[in-house]
Amino acid sequence: MHLVKRKTTKRSPSKRLAFKIASKIAGIKIIVYTDPEKISFITHCLPQVVNPLLEDKADIVIPSRNPALFKSTYSAQQYGSEMEGNKLYNEQL
Repeated sequence: MHLVKRKTTKRSPSKRLAFKIASKIAGIKIIVYTDPEKISFITHCLPQVVNPLLEDKADIVIPSRNPALFKSTYSAQQYGSEMEGNKLYNEQL
């Protein structure tokens, strides 16, 4: 694990810096971006996301949630926003 100290409080430049640094690490094959509070994703789902990339079966993997569980545990605004984002991703695929 590599930690990168932010040079700004703005999120986008900090994310771009982290991706830039990560892409230059020797032997790096995959960069996984997630929020630190997504513990269950990190501990239980990472192989399902990473393996298709490592096996050259996918160029991008976008995990999905169980909509009923997601809706019952997140605010209506976040649920609606993320469902709309998923819809837009799926339209591009």
